[in-house]
Amino acid sequence: MKVPFVFWVMLLLSSRTLSAQVCPSSHGSLAKEQKEVSSLHGKLIYHEDLWQWHELELDKKTCDFESVEVFSGKVDEKQVHGYRDCNVTITGRLFFPNAGFVLGLAIDADKIQPDRDCKPHPVEDLSKVPIPKTVRDYIVNIQVDYGNNHTDVKIRQSAQSATLLTPWQAYASYYLTGGRTGIWFDCAEGFDVIKADQIPKRNDEIIPGVRGDNFTVFDGKGLHTLTFPCQRSRR
Repeated sequence: MKVPFVFWVMLLLSSRTLSAQVCPSSHGSLAKEQKEVSSLHGKLIYHEDLWQWHELELDKKTCDFESVEVFSGKVDEKQVHGYRDCNVTITGRLFFPNAGFVLGLAIDADKIQPDRDCKPHPVEDLSKVPIPKTVRDYIVNIQVDYGNNHTDVKIRQSAQSATLLTPWQAYASYYLTGGRTGIWFDCAEGFDVIKADQIPKRNDEIIPGVRGDNFTVFDGKGLHTLTFPCQRSRR
């Protein structure tokens, strides 16, 4: 008996669908521990809150999740960011992260492919914008608002100045740790942190960086302000 051609097509599509996702074997597993590769399709959404991150809103639920968090992996993070608001296919290894992620399921992306109708956003690295040579020092003010899930960064020439230096990414950098209470921070390359201060005060010491990054801890509640002057290096 001849099997209808449509049957073979449906079988092929079905097998592809089944192999398109491979759920992690255990919680807290690392992406590198997963041998199987998954391929997921959905809308890429950028969240600019306490910790800037990308979400893939799935067309079809995967491992009982409707969305997965995108970890850049082998893909340039700026490229991922350029495809925000587009429908994309992301290939990589799924894993259940322990901490440092917003969602309970993440994908370590090996490849990202936008749909044909995607109109990528311009990819621009604001940290590479040159600082004018006339700027010898400036003050960085980072506000982390846990109540409103938002972070704000302002750069001024002095504490009395109302004019902001932009873009702020050219003058400073910061990174909230997985638990979102620790923060790494630094001035631009070629500038040194003089002395950092934070409000509210804590007994935890603000640790100056040996290789450039400095560190302190917040309590994860309300509004925290971190202020530090940056001065052009003399070396």
